[in-house]
Amino acid sequence: MSTVAGDTDRTRSTRRAQATRSVRAVGPWWRRVVDRLEARDAWFVLGAAMAVYSALGMWVMRGTTLFVDEQTIFLSDNGFHPSALFRPLNGHLFLFERLVYATDFKVFGANFLLPRLVEVIGVDLVVGLFFVLVRRRIGAAAALAPAILLLFFGSAWENDIVPSGIATVYAVAAGLGALLVLDGRPKSSPAARLPPTTIPLYELGACALLIVSVFSWTVGVAFALGALVLILLQPGGWRRAWVALLPLTLYAAWLVWVRAVYVPAHGEVQSLQAFNILLVPNYIANEASSVVGALAGLNYPFQPSGYFAPFTTDSEYGPLLAALGVAALIFRLRRGGGSPSLWALLVTLLAFWAALALGYGMGREPTTARYVYAGGILVLLVAAEAARGVRLSPASLAALYLIAGAAANGGALL
Repeated sequence: MSTVAGDTDRTRSTRRAQATRSVRAVGPWWRRVVDRLEARDAWFVLGAAMAVYSALGMWVMRGTTLFVDEQTIFLSDNGFHPSALFRPLNGHLFLFERLVYATDFKVFGANFLLPRLVEVIGVDLVVGLFFVLVRRRIGAAAALAPAILLLFFGSAWENDIVPSGIATVYAVAAGLGALLVLDGRPKSSPAARLPPTTIPLYELGACALLIVSVFSWTVGVAFALGALVLILLQPGGWRRAWVALLPLTLYAAWLVWVRAVYVPAHGEVQSLQAFNILLVPNYIANEASSVVGALAGLNYPFQPSGYFAPFTTDSEYGPLLAALGVAALIFRLRRGGGSPSLWALLVTLLAFWAALALGYGMGREPTTARYVYAGGILVLLVAAEAARGVRLSPASLAALYLIAGAAANGGALL
């Protein structure tokens, strides 16, 4: 009996040793994967995902024709005349998209290849800029998951795989580019070494990108406000405030032209309504719920409400997830305070949602799917900035990729 017991103990010890070696072997394997992603492989993976998206996007958009607002652009097309390019569309400034369609109509006629290419390139550009911004905060391995999600974000299909998303996509791309330029500015201010009349190139670049963003769609105004906060919270910010104030001034001048010149000649346009200010808190709460629910992939409509169901996104889990996110953000702010970048991103996100609330009307509900794209990107950037410096464990990374996969898959079924 003692011999049998001794053999059993040795067998158990051998199994425990084998299990320990297996666990230790898994650890280095995960670490090697993460290290390779952090070093260079993340860009290869993201590039491959971009290639897949580009091919899929061009295929899905085959046979595409004018869609919703593009029909209005076509019917009111006056080519490259300034009065046509700056004409408001549902109260928005759509200069960039109007330029694309004016070129397409005048140069290529009925061929819809140009808008499809512009859309696909814009989405890839947004994802690349997003990845760089998030990688600086939480590392490439963690940044890769949400970046790939944005490529296949089915809940935001109006911006990801339809040319009608051109305005939003390029407004976001230019805004992200401006934040990236300001985020990577020289820490030792070069202005002290330059002649008083010399403007650093990064300031000119950031200002130009914000102008492109503002002239593409209204979310550009939110990016300009966020950039202004980021600049003012840094040393010597007042001297560089013009970088964001110039785009905002140009947008204000366009609004004055709309009210003073366009409206008297063409009639009222759908625009911001002052009395909607009372709806701002409620709208933001509902918008946050819709966005977070979509990002989590928990927004599939099991009981679709009809033909317009794909144009909306809502989630029963959204309110709880949004409340947990706000609680985590408050905890982070109370523990370590907010960085200038965090405050800038929060201002950008809240300004965007507040603008949506002020423009609330038919087809502009908090559950409107096309708003999820820009809102989702900003929510992810706020989360990444709040978690700056955190390096996720293998289990946390695995959970992050599972959530991103579920979100892309769930949205694709809408």
